[in-house]
Amino acid sequence: RRPPRSTLFPYTTLFRSCTGKSMMCKKLERMGFCVHYENFVELCQENPHLSPQSVTLSLKWMHNLQCSIEKFWKMHAENPEAFRHNVVFLDRSFYSPFIYNAARGPTAEMAASVRGSFGGAIMNELRHIANASVIFCESDPYAINVRLRQRFDASPEQTKSVRKLLGELDMGTQTRTAEIYRDLYDGGLMDARIDTSVPKLGLLSLLGLLGVRFAPTVMPWTKAEVPKTTKTAAS
Repeated sequence: RRPPRSTLFPYTTLFRSCTGKSMMCKKLERMGFCVHYENFVELCQENPHLSPQSVTLSLKWMHNLQCSIEKFWKMHAENPEAFRHNVVFLDRSFYSPFIYNAARGPTAEMAASVRGSFGGAIMNELRHIANASVIFCESDPYAINVRLRQRFDASPEQTKSVRKLLGELDMGTQTRTAEIYRDLYDGGLMDARIDTSVPKLGLLSLLGLLGVRFAPTVMPWTKAEVPKTTKTAAS
């Protein structure tokens, strides 16, 4: 796999929900990196007249994300020094709504529907145009389930309704989602895979891919902040 590149204007998009990805993005932000967040659930809430499975909502998602990327292109052209290590991290990608939808369909068609989607075509094109790298964040299934339930319990009622529609707490949906991600990675549609069961180690792996070096006294987490292991966190 090619690692994320640092020439021109690269951006790195991280996958998937409740793998420790958001924790990593927040830490990257505190380290001075440019991080951009997109939230599919929020988009669903802003458009209650549209089904999460609707083509129109998927188009809105892709439009919003593309506009954000173009904004960063312009910002980088005007002031490249503002971007640490010349990179932008996005916590989502064009695949997101298609994966949500595919995970609820027939198993044999899941990954093929994502690969053949318009979002998949845009994502693959932008990997070259925008010098982007797609990073697959893979975590222990038990940890993902625990994080999903914790996130659901902490959500307001309107958000819970959307998460139910997306089937986030359904074990079958979680299993199928993991299968889709692995299939996309095995099919060459992602550039690297990192284990984020322990977010600190996942972040170190990501920074290593980028070739980022930092002094031992400036580690991504202090000792007090190091996330507990999966089993401990769930107990």
